[in-house]
Amino acid sequence: MMAADPQAQSSFITRLPYDIRAAIYKELWPSWTPRQHVVWHLNPAADETKSHLHREPCISRFQPHDELQDEIEALRQEKQVPFGEPLNDPAYRQRLESCWMNHWKCGERLDKELGKEMNVFYNTSIGGCWCDDKPKRDRDTYLPMLLSCKFISEDCLRFLYSTTTFVFTDMLALQSFVGHCQPPHASTPYKHLNPVIPEAFRKYALNFEVSLFLDFQLHLMCSVLDEDWTDYNEMFKFLQGEDALEPVSSTDPHNPFDFHWLHLDSFENLQSVKIWVAGRREGGMFSAVRLGLPINKVGVDSLTKSLSTVQKSNLIVLSTHLDDEIEPEDGYVQGTGDDAGAQIWKRGTGDRFHPGPRLTVALSDGPIETSETRVLHLD
Repeated sequence: MMAADPQAQSSFITRLPYDIRAAIYKELWPSWTPRQHVVWHLNPAADETKSHLHREPCISRFQPHDELQDEIEALRQEKQVPFGEPLNDPAYRQRLESCWMNHWKCGERLDKELGKEMNVFYNTSIGGCWCDDKPKRDRDTYLPMLLSCKFISEDCLRFLYSTTTFVFTDMLALQSFVGHCQPPHASTPYKHLNPVIPEAFRKYALNFEVSLFLDFQLHLMCSVLDEDWTDYNEMFKFLQGEDALEPVSSTDPHNPFDFHWLHLDSFENLQSVKIWVAGRREGGMFSAVRLGLPINKVGVDSLTKSLSTVQKSNLIVLSTHLDDEIEPEDGYVQGTGDDAGAQIWKRGTGDRFHPGPRLTVALSDGPIETSETRVLHLD
């Protein structure tokens, strides 16, 4: 007769309910916070062995409206600057162009901790590893607990993944964690990205959030249109000094606006997915590629229809700009948010404030462009 597993007979497991065990785990990890950014530290020399995932605490909260635009409007009124005239404020200008988008507070927290500006990059996963620049802290006891026994290891994974809201602010980190719909082209930096896709993430995660630039679909090789391939090829030629490989675009490209590439159907316990689409393009290597159809021109009927084709779309809260024919001007769009579909929050037709041309490399050096008409930054 096989002896009973002593691990499964532990009083810690048999006598304490999960809620009590979870409270104990929380005390073991004082640096744990319930909201965590996930970024991909891409080695500048494209050394796969030195690229890795990294986490940073998130100090922002998801809000469907744009708090930053509201603050700058209050500043404009205070300074009595007419619409159409430049508004000069270095701090707010830097926040408008932050690669952290609606998580600009998190970017400022990191800059303060590192003692240098990390916002000069166009993407939160570009710029190499900053881990060695961070203040040294006592190491948490994650690994000892995860290695203690099979049951406690699984218990700890359940606690960590179910109580953490994972926040992604760039497509590089997002696709490293959830995977690709179509593998990246061999001429892009994405070729060095090997998705990790933690099993516990899909098994236990309840919530995650995604912030996207207006041109997010350009990062999805499954959605490349044939007529756009010329622009891609020119971009790759500029990066590599030679023509790209054969086009990866399909005769039947995937619809990027159904968010199928998030693989929501692979999650077992997911409760919410909150998506923010910015009013400007990312820039960087994709700036020369035509955007084609931005999300604000899709139309709410087509958008809701696209979302309805995806499993678990009712978990999605989407904050984006939409066409002026869609009401209300700001707020949840009528007819969305029922049990069968995603909730869509409209942030007008665009933004009234955009970062003007930089005078130097620093994000703070330049004006804030103002406009009474709400527009998108498509350049």
